[in-house]
Amino acid sequence: MNALKSVLLASAVFAASAWPRLEAQGAGGYNFFMIDPATGVPVPGVPVALDPSVEEHRLNADFDGLVLSDIVQWLREVPAYQELNFVESPRLADYGLNEPIRLKLRSVKLRDVLTAISIATDDRVLFEVRTPTMIAVVPGPNWQPPEPKFQVVNRDGDRVVEVVEAVPPPPSYQVVNLREVLRLNDPAAADGVIRLLQELVEQTLLTIHGNTKQAPKLNYHSGSGVLVVVGQPDVIKVTMDILRNLRSPEDPTSPAP
Repeated sequence: MNALKSVLLASAVFAASAWPRLEAQGAGGYNFFMIDPATGVPVPGVPVALDPSVEEHRLNADFDGLVLSDIVQWLREVPAYQELNFVESPRLADYGLNEPIRLKLRSVKLRDVLTAISIATDDRVLFEVRTPTMIAVVPGPNWQPPEPKFQVVNRDGDRVVEVVEAVPPPPSYQVVNLREVLRLNDPAAADGVIRLLQELVEQTLLTIHGNTKQAPKLNYHSGSGVLVVVGQPDVIKVTMDILRNLRSPEDPTSPAP
């Protein structure tokens, strides 16, 4: 039982962080452990160490909107890391992480680069040192699997008969008049409300989904005060909930009806 607890504890520690603590009393991070090839589980008490030439090498990194796969390929091509192998988890390799990553780092070590990427992706990606020459690129604690690319449309009992590519539901729309909802008559004030609404909706979607891919399209006609919100039904609901709770800049003391 104690041996089983040790293995489970080692497994938990193994998955808890993006980099091994190379010094026993070093600040931050967690220990990683060698993998027993016979069992596939971490071996307690054997911390992984990288080659000192790799560990101490410093470089500059300027990622201006690169996606994760491009960054991993860039790391593979760094001359000092030629002996390292970066292996992407199938969940990341199949679906990728399509949000652009922007980082500007100066005179940093490899561990700093990988830690910065994890921070920039809100811990949706982690880097695990599995062996002295192998670093795994794996989903982090905030990773959310993408929508399935395929769906089952026909079953015969427990047997799947037909699978087709999943098609997202068609977009919907909702029409609202800002003059009625927020009692807005000033076109300039209305433009400010539209910008604020778009920003709040995108921040909400980023919090919920980790991205803003489903952000709605807001079409506003200043002459009539009509706003058309186009998007998925759940996103339209979020947009309308936020809109109805905004206050008119022309009457900041009055809540929207």
